[in-house]
Amino acid sequence: MIKQKRLCIHLFYISTLYLLSQATNLKAKNQEITEWAWIDGSYFRNQNSLVPNKTNDKAFPGARCYTTSWVEYDGNVWTFGGIGFEQKQSDATALNSLWHYKTTTGIWKVYLGGSSKNKPKPRSQAASCGIHNKFFVIFGGFSDRMKALDDLWLFNIQQKNWTKVERHANTLYPRARSKAAYWCYNGVMWIYGGKNTIGEQLNDFWKLDLLTLTWEKISTKNNHTPANRYGAITWTVLDDLYLYGGYTGSNFEGHSHLLRGMSSDLWVFSVKSQSWNKLTGSNKIETAHHGSIHVASKDNSPGCLADAAAWTDDKGNLWMYGGSGCGLYVPSTDRLYESAKLLSDIWQYKVNDDVWIWHGNNTNKHGVASYGQKGLASSRNFPSIRASAVAWNFNGTANLLGGIGHDRNGNDGYLNDLWTYGVQDSSDGDSLHWKYPIKLPTSVYNSFTVLCVCVLLLVFIFVLVRNRRKNVPGKKRNKGQYKYTTLAEGDQGVQY
Repeated sequence: MIKQKRLCIHLFYISTLYLLSQATNLKAKNQEITEWAWIDGSYFRNQNSLVPNKTNDKAFPGARCYTTSWVEYDGNVWTFGGIGFEQKQSDATALNSLWHYKTTTGIWKVYLGGSSKNKPKPRSQAASCGIHNKFFVIFGGFSDRMKALDDLWLFNIQQKNWTKVERHANTLYPRARSKAAYWCYNGVMWIYGGKNTIGEQLNDFWKLDLLTLTWEKISTKNNHTPANRYGAITWTVLDDLYLYGGYTGSNFEGHSHLLRGMSSDLWVFSVKSQSWNKLTGSNKIETAHHGSIHVASKDNSPGCLADAAAWTDDKGNLWMYGGSGCGLYVPSTDRLYESAKLLSDIWQYKVNDDVWIWHGNNTNKHGVASYGQKGLASSRNFPSIRASAVAWNFNGTANLLGGIGHDRNGNDGYLNDLWTYGVQDSSDGDSLHWKYPIKLPTSVYNSFTVLCVCVLLLVFIFVLVRNRRKNVPGKKRNKGQYKYTTLAEGDQGVQY
């Protein structure tokens, strides 16, 4: 029986060590560190574009914000216009250049604009969409003469030229606007709201069939729709169109980017049912509630926010970075007419769970970036606070480009730095793969380890007590049953 006890103790120790090692491995495998990598561009503000010439074969876009973009299904990105810098500029202006980025190779191509009549006018805040390997379209925007536009242009990807799509008489057509919410889904461009030349917020809903280039005004099955707004953040997940925040205040408030004119509501439009559904938040100013980092909670909320960079991950979850809004700033009556703050928060909305997760922010003084070594991911890297940047997802890696914010020296300006964001999977050895952070707090892993040890301890005590009861003094023992010795306080090895 002594051998049985020793064997039980040995098994207990071995099982405990195994579970501890498994819990440690589980923590190391799942509690990965989110990491940014600075890929290209400058860490100084207001940089001009690089255009291939006799001495340089590299192309790279200059600093800019309010650029419209469209991402093809293979991860290639088209961006047009914006406000910023092209070649040999000393001041930021509205742009009309078209850039194409091949994500797999990291190579940019540029189709410069200019004053030609066969190209769109310089503009920012336009809507865009396209059909893979066929054409790219833009609609509206805000001109360099401070005027909302209503023209529609098509860029033929094969022929590399622009064509203006003329309006036909007696056909429906959306009025001029800029900063409309827009989505690109299944050969259709959808636009909602925006603002006109004098800053009035709109709430009409349109779709453009990219094959026929005809417009249709959408009438929803219910009158439950988002409030008038512009500068909202959008995502497309299958046949659902998501919209968050933006400016919904009066003309003066929205035009001045004041806190009072901002919202924090999340909506989804179902293409199948042709109806809107409000998910969270309100169209009133709200302070952000971060909660614990990487921990989902029904109490979490990004708060009032506009002009954040947005993308979706491979599981259909919604992500956004930065933007302008409230953050932790607690508004009061005398502060509502202050300007919104530039932010650097990373937010994820898990669609299936209807919950927000905060994945951290830039903690550097004045929100300046920590660039690190170019091309090398590190948990110490972080982009600066910024708004109106471009973002997209490719093979589980998020990409972030430009915007308006702080450079490395803390100076405000237009940016052109390119970043990637993800989680380093250390289980793959030297190769670096990226995936989105799906984390649990450290306390969960610690609790799991403690629970396993306690269960094993209870099993050990149960087995020991059970054997002792079966072999008490005076109790009849079957033939072949082993003798054992019990030691109690004051006993000297009394054998039964």
